[in-house]
Amino acid sequence: MEETLQVQGEINRIQEEIEAASGRVEYLSHQSAFSTINLTFYQPVNGFKPVDTSTLFLTRLDNAFKTGSDWVADLLVGLITIWPLLLIIVGGLFIYKTTKNFKSNLRKS
Repeated sequence: MEETLQVQGEINRIQEEIEAASGRVEYLSHQSAFSTINLTFYQPVNGFKPVDTSTLFLTRLDNAFKTGSDWVADLLVGLITIWPLLLIIVGGLFIYKTTKNFKSNLRKS
C-alpha cells in the first residue's frame, strides 16, 4: 500500500511538471505571436563593386598617389575659385605693412 502511494505521488509530481511545461510552451507561443522582427536588407545597384581587400601593395600605393593628386588638384581649383578673397587679403597686408613702415619712418624723422 505504501509503495502504491509513493508511485501515485511520483505520478502526481510528474503530471505537475508536464502541466507546468505545457503552460510554459503555451505562454511562449503567445509571446512569439506578439514579437516584432526588424529586418533590413540592401540590394547592390548597378555599378556596385565590392571592395577587394586582397589588393597588392603596389596597387594600393598607386591608388594613394592618384587620390593625393586629385586632392591637390581640388585644392588648387578651390584656391583659384576664391582668388578675389585672396587678392583682398594680400592687398590688406600690403597696405598694413606700408602704413606701418610709413608711421615708423615718420617717428624716426
